[in-house]
Amino acid sequence: MAIYGYARVSTEGQTLAVQEAQLTEAGAMKVFAEKISGAKTDNRKALARVLARKALCVAVMVQGRVSTTGHKPFRDGFVTSRGTFQKYFNQQELRELVAATTGELPLALAPGIVAVFRDKDLEQEVLLRRRSRALVAGSLPRPVPRERVVLARPALRQRLAPALDALRASALALGRLPETEEAPGFAIDMLAKERVTWSRALEMLRDDLSADEEFGRTAEARKQDLLVHLALSQVPGAPKYKTLARSIQADIKAFFRSHAAAIEEGRRLLFAAGDRAGLRADAEAAANARLGGLRRDKSFRFRARVLPRLATRLRVMVGCAEVLQGGVDAADFVDIDLESPRVTMVTCDDVEQPIPFIVERVTVDLGRLKVSVDRRERGSTPLYFKSRFLPEGDELLEGQAEVDAALSATGLFEPGLPEPGWDKLPPGLRDVLGRHERTGRMHE
Repeated sequence: MAIYGYARVSTEGQTLAVQEAQLTEAGAMKVFAEKISGAKTDNRKALARVLARKALCVAVMVQGRVSTTGHKPFRDGFVTSRGTFQKYFNQQELRELVAATTGELPLALAPGIVAVFRDKDLEQEVLLRRRSRALVAGSLPRPVPRERVVLARPALRQRLAPALDALRASALALGRLPETEEAPGFAIDMLAKERVTWSRALEMLRDDLSADEEFGRTAEARKQDLLVHLALSQVPGAPKYKTLARSIQADIKAFFRSHAAAIEEGRRLLFAAGDRAGLRADAEAAANARLGGLRRDKSFRFRARVLPRLATRLRVMVGCAEVLQGGVDAADFVDIDLESPRVTMVTCDDVEQPIPFIVERVTVDLGRLKVSVDRRERGSTPLYFKSRFLPEGDELLEGQAEVDAALSATGLFEPGLPEPGWDKLPPGLRDVLGRHERTGRMHE
């Protein structure tokens, strides 16, 4: 199912290129664009076209991530050096704007990018799959060449080899046997040509997968994904659907046999997320597995993209916060408080820098059902020792150990004491890091 995007700038002097690139990267197959003032809401032809489709992605320029040096403040934005108007949004503003315009609650996909869905089956599938452990980048199982074990009717199996291989690939991706509509069209045609029923084809596929360890791992990951999804569907304020998407119905049938049994397991997981001792144990295990790090033994911080790899209890804790706040995809790091039911999304100006600066902290207090936003001046709040919170193998770890060692060597970072502000670091070290233009005094 296709996702379409909408991009807009206010004047002819502005360019749509950045927004169009962001939308394409977020998965939009087609981008509808127009140049029209944001004050005009009665003639959005491009927006009307895209809203008639399956889903809408909206991209904006993100507040705090782009320097406004040389810009002149004007109303709720800036006049650029080229004389054009530019509005910068924080994630909450973007959510509220899209919700007010479309009447739908948007889903955060990335910094400055949200999506709303007209197709509710697609929305359910995106909600489930975007936090899928089975779909973590690079972990999709792929069929490997293997010797075919012929158990019966060798001529038939040989003729069906392309179809069976395609069905096996579908099963490995789904973690279960595929439904008819999930099978490649050519495989269905080949089975019909050979007069092989669908049930017979599944029997043959089941035999092939009976001892496949990769299939077993994918099935377990898919089941955990579904449990997290079902747990979060019971959180007050979560989207409610009259019917489940067909793919989710098939998942429930394969992994839980009945909808009632699945809902009950999801409910138990939801309540388990409130177990402080269990959360701490899961966080410590994740820290030991190099998926993130503990902060003063009071919270667990990890890179947002690592969320699908965490234990289900931690994923549900963050998912509850997402129901209230709209998603962690726009953040760089996530903090799970181990002493109170709070989750904080941390956004930096440039996470690729050795010492990035925090520009926004969105804290969701699950006990009081309250969201608070703390915005920091760009360059005021450094995030030190970034490597402690990065997963093993992360591309941002390159060269980070040397930076962290240099910070430790200053003697300014003592256990139990507040971290120093950026201006307290030795000037030579600031020059080496290339961030000497920052003069803020705040720290985390």
